[in-house]
Amino acid sequence: MSAGLFACPSCGATLRVPAGATAVRCPQCKTVMDVEAPPPVAPPLPFGKPPPPAAPKPPPKSAKAPPPPPVSLPGKLRASVVDEEAEEVEGRARDAAARKAEAREALRGMADAEAEREVEFEYLQDVCKNGRTAMTLLLYGMRLYAGAMMLVAAAVAALLFVPEFGQPSLVTALVIAQIGTLLFGVGFVFAMLGPDQGRYIGVAGVVTVAAQIGMIAVALVKLLAEIFAYQEGRIGNYAEALLAFHAIGLATYVPMLAETPARLIMGYEFSYFGLALGAVEFTRLVLVCQLTQIYADAGKEPELGHKSFASVSNFFWVILLGAMFRMAASFGFDWAPRGELMFTIGQVCHCLLLIGILEVGGLVALNQSSVMETTRDFVDAKRYILKGERLVE
Repeated sequence: MSAGLFACPSCGATLRVPAGATAVRCPQCKTVMDVEAPPPVAPPLPFGKPPPPAAPKPPPKSAKAPPPPPVSLPGKLRASVVDEEAEEVEGRARDAAARKAEAREALRGMADAEAEREVEFEYLQDVCKNGRTAMTLLLYGMRLYAGAMMLVAAAVAALLFVPEFGQPSLVTALVIAQIGTLLFGVGFVFAMLGPDQGRYIGVAGVVTVAAQIGMIAVALVKLLAEIFAYQEGRIGNYAEALLAFHAIGLATYVPMLAETPARLIMGYEFSYFGLALGAVEFTRLVLVCQLTQIYADAGKEPELGHKSFASVSNFFWVILLGAMFRMAASFGFDWAPRGELMFTIGQVCHCLLLIGILEVGGLVALNQSSVMETTRDFVDAKRYILKGERLVE
């Protein structure tokens, strides 16, 4: 086709179309348009006469007025010829460049995420180390506590048959129990510096152990005063049993929790201070078991967490069943006068129940210490950082 003028349908600019172009781009508005070839020239009529003009048809009544012609900008612009193949190549290049930019951005995001992960891993390594230290101290404290309970049970049995061996065993149990209490306190301090999940347990544990140590110091003074008052005959019936419980309570006041209901019902000498100490000791045991459960769950070992929670239930049942049997023994035998056979049978039953509470409580504590030892190995940064995933060793 020869060069000519062409009006842009978008902006109305008058374009100069090169000869032979089939598609051009308007330099004014960048619109790409096809250029139609001119209609073929009709052959000349004979004798060179033009055909008679056809009579114009009248426009229909419903026809709308033709749209106004586009307004042309002053001057004539030269349209650029569109190369479709080049346009396609350029488009592919733009898409490739965009994909490369997206890939670089994704890699940059992965690098940032990896750096954050590395920082978090280093942080978890430090806090998990403190958590493992806490579990180590607490499990040894639990083992000493279990050993003290069993040694007290042996001392009570020895006092019935071989008194000369009972007192040294009881003193040894008291020393072992207080060393265990100190280990509990230091272990809770490390738990405060350990993983975030157990820090509030560490704070509660430190407060509980501090209260227990202070109350035990007061209990020791009260025990010495009560022994002096008993020797002078200034305290009433069954006072020797209460003194024995206070002596045993310096190692563990759990039996006092089981003894309290029977003393309240039967009207025996009663110690609210000993009851409070027993409640503090039980609270300490619950906190240790709860901390173990939290560490086990965070280390992707929920079965260990369930076993630790079961230890709390077992301690509770030891106290509850002990209280029930102590009340039954009190109702069954304590009505008899002192020195008679039924009274003696009742005292033997009370001692056997006390030994049973101490032995079963010691076994529960030993079982909990084995759960804690296994849990300690799972307080690991790799397990803690893989949230929602189970690490396959």
